[in-house]
Amino acid sequence: MRLVDFIKHKIACQTKEAKELISQDFTNNTTTYKYTYLVELIPLCKEDLVWIPKTLSRLLGGMGPLCVVYKVSTAVHIVDVLTMKTTEIDQATYWKHKFGQLCSKDKLTEFVIINIIDEEYDINTSMSRAAMKEKFHMVEVEVARKEDFGKNNDTFIVKTHLGNHLKYNDSVLAYDLNSLAMQEIDNVKAEYKGQYPDLVIVKKYYPKYRKRQQSRYWKLQHMPKEDENEEMKEFAGDGEQKTKKQKRFKRD
Repeated sequence: MRLVDFIKHKIACQTKEAKELISQDFTNNTTTYKYTYLVELIPLCKEDLVWIPKTLSRLLGGMGPLCVVYKVSTAVHIVDVLTMKTTEIDQATYWKHKFGQLCSKDKLTEFVIINIIDEEYDINTSMSRAAMKEKFHMVEVEVARKEDFGKNNDTFIVKTHLGNHLKYNDSVLAYDLNSLAMQEIDNVKAEYKGQYPDLVIVKKYYPKYRKRQQSRYWKLQHMPKEDENEEMKEFAGDGEQKTKKQKRFKRD
C-alpha cells in the first residue's frame, strides 16, 4: 500500500484493488486475505507527440488537437504546436478521455537554427504555472536539416515555444511530419486541411555534450569465455560415448 501511494504521488495512474479469501478460522474468529493491487501507468512520456480527442479539445477551450508533452507528473502538461498555449490535464480527465502517442523520441530528427524571427508573442495569459517556470516564449525560427547542409537549400519556417532557449546555429530535435509515413500522420494532415505544421520542434539538442557523454573513461571487465566450438565438440563427444555404452549394454 505504501508503494502504491508512492507511485500515485509521482506519476498519473489509476489503481484497482482485489482481495481473495485464503483461510478462515471460526474458533478464533480470524480470516486471512490475499490482496492484489493493479497499477496502470499513463502511457505517455516527455517529448511525445499526441493527438487530443475532439471532446477533450472542446473541454480545454479549443486547444489542440496536435500537442507536445513537455512534462509528465501527477498531471500531463502539454503545449499546442500552433498556438503555443499550454495546459495541464489531471488524472481524472485523462482517464476519462484517454489518448495515446502519435510519435515518440525515436522519430526525432536533428535540425539547425538558421534565423530567429522574434515577433514578441505574448503567451503568458495562456500559459500554465508549470509552463511559466519553464520560461516558454513563442517565436518563429527558420531551420534546415543537418543532413541537407551543402546539398540543397531546403528550409522551414515554424513556430516554437523555446524562444528563450534558442540562439543562432543551435541544434534542435523536431518531428518531421512530411517524412513520417504513418496512418496517424495522414489523419493529422486531413484534419488540419493543409494548415498543419511541417515540423514540430520539441527540444534543444547538444551534440557536443552527447559525444562527450558517450566517450567513457572506463570499460566493463568480462569473465574469460571458453571457445564455443570446443564446448560443442565436448558435448558431441559425450553424446557419442553415451550411445556406444547403450549399444554395448544391449549386446550384453
